[in-house]
Amino acid sequence: MTVLGLPPLASGDLSLEFSMKVLSLPESMIRNSFPWNLGFLSRLSGLVRLGGDRLPVAGVILLGAVLRLFRLGEQSLWFDEVKSVGRASQSLDVIFTSYAQRLVHHVLLHWSLLLGDSEFWIRLHAAILGTAFLFVLYMSARELLGHRVAVVAALLAALSPFHIWYSQEARNYSDLMLLSLLSTYFLIRALRTSRGLYSVAYGIALLLTVASHRVGLSAVAFHMVAVAGVWLWRRPTIASLVPPVLAMSVATGYVAIGVWTRYGTAAEILNTQVGFPKPSTMLSLPYTLFAFSAGFSMGPSVSELHWDPTLSAVVPHLPMVLLLAAIFGGVTLLGLVRLAVAPAKLLFLAAYLVIPIAIAYLISEVSDFTYNVRYASVAVPAYYMILARGLVVGRKKTLGWALTAAVLVVFLTSLANYYFEPAYWKEDMRSAAQFIRSQEGSGDVIISVGNTLPFEYYYRGEQPIRSVGYPATRSEEGVHEMLEGALTNHSRAWLVLSRAWQSDPDGRVKPYLVQTYALVLAEGFPGVEVYLISGFNESSTAA
Repeated sequence: MTVLGLPPLASGDLSLEFSMKVLSLPESMIRNSFPWNLGFLSRLSGLVRLGGDRLPVAGVILLGAVLRLFRLGEQSLWFDEVKSVGRASQSLDVIFTSYAQRLVHHVLLHWSLLLGDSEFWIRLHAAILGTAFLFVLYMSARELLGHRVAVVAALLAALSPFHIWYSQEARNYSDLMLLSLLSTYFLIRALRTSRGLYSVAYGIALLLTVASHRVGLSAVAFHMVAVAGVWLWRRPTIASLVPPVLAMSVATGYVAIGVWTRYGTAAEILNTQVGFPKPSTMLSLPYTLFAFSAGFSMGPSVSELHWDPTLSAVVPHLPMVLLLAAIFGGVTLLGLVRLAVAPAKLLFLAAYLVIPIAIAYLISEVSDFTYNVRYASVAVPAYYMILARGLVVGRKKTLGWALTAAVLVVFLTSLANYYFEPAYWKEDMRSAAQFIRSQEGSGDVIISVGNTLPFEYYYRGEQPIRSVGYPATRSEEGVHEMLEGALTNHSRAWLVLSRAWQSDPDGRVKPYLVQTYALVLAEGFPGVEVYLISGFNESSTAA
C-alpha cells in the first residue's frame, strides 16, 4: 500500500499502518511523522514564528509561565521543601551516591541554590519544568488527538490549580510529571516510526523519570501495557519492540537496586513507613480526581483532610463538591464517549489514567506506604487529554462553550484561593519564626509540636528548640514528663503548633500548657499557631 508517495509498508513495520489503524491519525499528519531526526527541537523553535496554529500554542505556554512565576516566592517553604534544600545543599558527589531515587530533583535544586536561597530561586526550576510540561503535553496530545484538542489540553494544564501547585513547589513532582510525559511521547514516536533515535530518547527519558521518583515505575507499568497492546493489535516483529522493552527493564532495575540497597529485604520494604500513618480508604480514589480537577484550594483544605480523612470533612463542602463532580465527571464521560470512536486511543488514555493511580493505591494497601495524590501525578496528562476531548465537541458549539466556561470558572476560583486565601496556603513558618524572634527574650525556650524542621530553617535564633512529638504524646503522663523536662530552667516558653496531626493527634500539648500555666500571648499564621506561656518556672521547681 502506498500513501502520499511513501514506500509500501514492510512486513512487521509499525510506522504507517500503526499510525492509521491504532492512533487513527490523518494522513497529512502521518506524512510528516517520518523525520530525519527527532524534530522535537525544531518544532519548539517553530513556535516563535507565531504563524497559523502556532500562535495559540505559544500563547498558552506564555500564560502558563506567567501563572507559575506569579507569587512564586510568596508562600513559606514547607517540611518536604526544607528537607530537599538540606539534601541539595550537599556536594554533587554526596547527592549522586545518597539520593539515587530523587537524583534529578536534587541535582536541579543544587544548581538553583547557586543562584540564590530565597523561596523564588529555590522553586524556580520547578516552575520552568512545569512550563516545559505544557509544550510536551501539546506535542503528545497532537500525536493522539490532533491540533485542536492538543491546544485545549495544554490550556487546561496551563490553568490547572493542581499542576501550578507542584510547579511552585521545590519537590520532585514537577520533574516527575514532565519526564514521565516526555518518555510517553518518545514511546509513541518510537512505535510509530520504528526509528532508533526515538528509542534512545525514550530510554533516556524513562531512566530520568525513575531517577526523579520511584513512583515513576507506574509510567513503566503503563508503557508495558501499551507495548503489549501494540503486540496484540499488530503482531509486529520482536526486533521492533526490543528497544522499548530493554529501556523499561533498565528503568525497573534502576529502581529495584536503589530500593533494595536502601531497605535490604522485602519485609523491610513493605514495613517502611512513607508518610504519617493513617488509614487508606476508597475515598482516596475519587479525591484524586477531585484534586486533579480543582487542586487543593477548593473544598476541604489539606489540613482539614489530614485531621479527618473521612466523609465528615467533606460534608460542609458537599454542595460545591457535588457541583464539581457533575462538571468534571460530565466532561470526562463525554471525552471517553467521543474517544470510543477510536478504541485504541480510548484504551491507551484509559490505561494512562488508571494504571498510575491504581499502582500507588495498591502499594499503600499492602505496605506502610501512605497514599497521596501526588504519587499518582504520572496520570495527570491523560486526564487533561480526556477532558480536552470532552470539551472539543465538534458541531455542538454551545455545549462546548458552556462546559469550557464551567471548567474555567472552577480553575480560576481555585487559583484565586491558592494565591490569595491563607486557609489554603502552605504552613507559614517564615512569619511565625520572624514573629518569635521579634518578641523573644533571653531565657526563653521554644516548644515545637510538629513541623520542627521548617521552623528551625527560618528561625536561626539563639533560644533552644525542643521538639515534642509522637509517641510521647500518646498519654497525659508522656506529655507531662516531656514538657516538664523541656521547661526546666526557663522563664517563658513559646509553643509552636503546626501539622500537629502528626505529632499530637489527640491534642494534648496545648491544653496541658494553657490550663497549667499562664497564657501571655497568642498569634496565628496560616497553618501555624504561636502561644507565649509563662509562670511555670516556680511550678516546675516546686514539683
